[in-house]
Amino acid sequence: MRSRGSGFAGRVDSEEEMGRSNGSHASENQEATKGRVYLQKLGQRMIVLITGMSGTDKSTVIADLQTRGHLAIDLDEDGWSHWVPCDGNPTGAHPGHDWLWDEARLTELLDEADDEALFLSGCAPNMGKFAQWFDQTILLTAPANVILERVARRVTNAYGKSALERDAILANLQEVEPLLRSLATREIDATQPLGSVVDEVLKVVK
Repeated sequence: MRSRGSGFAGRVDSEEEMGRSNGSHASENQEATKGRVYLQKLGQRMIVLITGMSGTDKSTVIADLQTRGHLAIDLDEDGWSHWVPCDGNPTGAHPGHDWLWDEARLTELLDEADDEALFLSGCAPNMGKFAQWFDQTILLTAPANVILERVARRVTNAYGKSALERDAILANLQEVEPLLRSLATREIDATQPLGSVVDEVLKVVK
């Protein structure tokens, strides 16, 4: 059972790293996506990031994609992310540390030449460094009460069980989700049945 900061750790390194650009981001993001899709049509791998707050079932969506035969990786898992020293306790799970993607390993994965679509999920403070790689960024959303109920009953991830962690999740919902929405090319209601959510995710590569 994992016990770490799942989802965003409650801070943003900079607006530039998150890919925002004072109101011009939306059009720039669309143009970048068009360019990447054009390259994908020429044979370059399409890369889809599935992001969202803890409790929006990112990992569950990845697991379902895997059962359907797709190449799908949960970047919030141990091995793809690790604890990094920082000030404070941004995740509420590990004072003095934050849960960040392993940049070296992820860069190696993204550099691999392949024509099979790659689905990634996760949310981390350093995700903006990789924004240019993602052809599509899908934001999964759910109301706060649904999120808290899910993290309370899940058994594959211990994050969200303590009061500090639940407070961090609610703070991120208010402060970080709007930043993710500014990056997203598509938003999906994660309160739908899992199969419906995954079907919507797969539409971006068809």
